[in-house]
Amino acid sequence: MSALFRIVQTPLRACCKHKLFYSGSSMSSVSLADLGVSAASSAAPKQAQQNGRPVQASASVAVAKPLPAAAAPISADTQPVPKAAPAKKEAKPAAPAAAADPFAEFNQAIIQVSKVTDIKRHPEAEKLFVATIDIGGGASRQLCAGLVGFYTAEELLGKHVVTILNLKPRKLKGVESQAMILAGDDAASNLVRILTPPEGSDVGDRVFLQGQSAAVGKKEMGSTAWTNVVAALKVKSGVAAFNDINLVTSKGNVSVADLPEGSGIH
Repeated sequence: MSALFRIVQTPLRACCKHKLFYSGSSMSSVSLADLGVSAASSAAPKQAQQNGRPVQASASVAVAKPLPAAAAPISADTQPVPKAAPAKKEAKPAAPAAAADPFAEFNQAIIQVSKVTDIKRHPEAEKLFVATIDIGGGASRQLCAGLVGFYTAEELLGKHVVTILNLKPRKLKGVESQAMILAGDDAASNLVRILTPPEGSDVGDRVFLQGQSAAVGKKEMGSTAWTNVVAALKVKSGVAAFNDINLVTSKGNVSVADLPEGSGIH
């Protein structure tokens, strides 16, 4: 019997008690692996007697696993190059706002001849009149006018005046003003004069620029557009003008008495 068989004899005999694969001195066709005995354990360092001589069981030789090769040092040339961040797009400068067309702004205004039908002093503001004007078609508007000290109520009552009708209504000292009487003023002489329609004008006659026709106008004109229009309204040779173009009705020029050349109108 070989040394290897003697080594595994004890486990085999244990299997025999349970009637597993072993009978007498013979062994069925069962491998050591089937019995769970490894070659390494079967070669344990024990001495066995074979033919009266001690036999040294062969010991298993452990094979050293090769060590992983040392990683090669990363040179500057082999280091990964970081990706450059995408360049940010520069914001395009905003396009300059188009300059407003002054004549288009003027044509937003509804300026016409109206008639003062009632006038009294403002109860809370000493420099204001509260007036009612006839605007034609059986309609009327209430307005506040800063003409105290320049005209008496009697001078204004029944007078034809030039008015703008489509500014946003606002309250002045608690009284709503729904229109505005246009007047020229000279700051140097502290003189104010209302614009006067030409002789023969009727209530409702539209005021427009000479050489043009009356525009439809907007339902409500913005304050910025009106401010731009006012900046270009001046007295020119006793006549109201916008950018040096006379303001007229179908009956003739709108005049401004007693004011020097270039006086403002508002």
